Amino acid sequence: MIFRGLLGVVLLCTGILTPGMTQNDFGLWTAINGRVSVTKNIKIGAQIQVRLEENVSTRSETFFSPYVSYQVSKHLQFGLDYRSTNNWDEGTVSKNKHRVTIDCRLEKILDLVDNKSRFKISSRLRFVQETQKGDLNDQYARGRLKLSYNLPKTKIEPHVAVEVFYHFNDQLAYTITGVSARHRISKYRVRMGFGIPLSKQHQIKCFYLIQQQVHGSKTDFIAGVSYRFSWKI
Repeated sequence: MIFRGLLGVVLLCTGILTPGMTQNDFGLWTAINGRVSVTKNIKIGAQIQVRLEENVSTRSETFFSPYVSYQVSKHLQFGLDYRSTNNWDEGTVSKNKHRVTIDCRLEKILDLVDNKSRFKISSRLRFVQETQKGDLNDQYARGRLKLSYNLPKTKIEPHVAVEVFYHFNDQLAYTITGVSARHRISKYRVRMGFGIPLSKQHQIKCFYLIQQQVHGSKTDFIAGVSYRFSWKI
C-alpha cells in the first residue's frame, strides 16, 4: 500500500510537470554492465551505454565507463567512476567528453530501524567533474533518494527514485568589475523501475524516467534497459 501511494505521488508529479511544456522528447538508454568481485568489499567493472533521442530516431551519445567501488560496511559504500563519451549531432560525432565521478552511498537505511522490512531506502551523493576540449569544465553535485520494495516470494524489487542536479558555475555574468558565476539547481529526475535476476550472475534492469530542465522548457521522457553480469575471483 505504501509503495502504491508513493507511485501515485510520482505519477501526480509527472502530470504536474508536463502541462505548459513546449519541448518534449522521448529517448531510449541501453547498456551492458560487467562487474567482478575482487574481494568481499571491492568490486571493479565497466559499462557500455548507447543513448537515443529525438523519439528514438537519433543517436545522442555513447560512452565507455570503467569503475571501482568499496563497501565500507553494510550501510556505507564509496565509488570512483571514469567515463569517456562520444556526443552525436544528427548522426555525426561532434565532440568528446571525459568525466570523473566520486560517489558516497548510504544503503539499507531502514534496516537501522527495522531489519525485517521489505522496503529499502538508500541515498547517493555524487560529485562530477566533466571536461570537454574547447569548452569550460563542468562541476556539479547530484543527490538521489531511492525507495525500493522486495515483492514477496520473488527477488524482484521495483523502485521509485528522485534525483536533483546542483550545477556549480552554471551561469557566467559579465560586469564592468569582472566575471561572476552562479551556482544553482539545473535539473531533476523522477525514476521508476525494477530489476529481474535471471540467476546469481545475470540480471536485467528496466526503468522509465522523466528529466526536467529547471531553467528551460525541455522535458525528457526516457525508457531504459540494461543487462548486467557479475562474477567472483
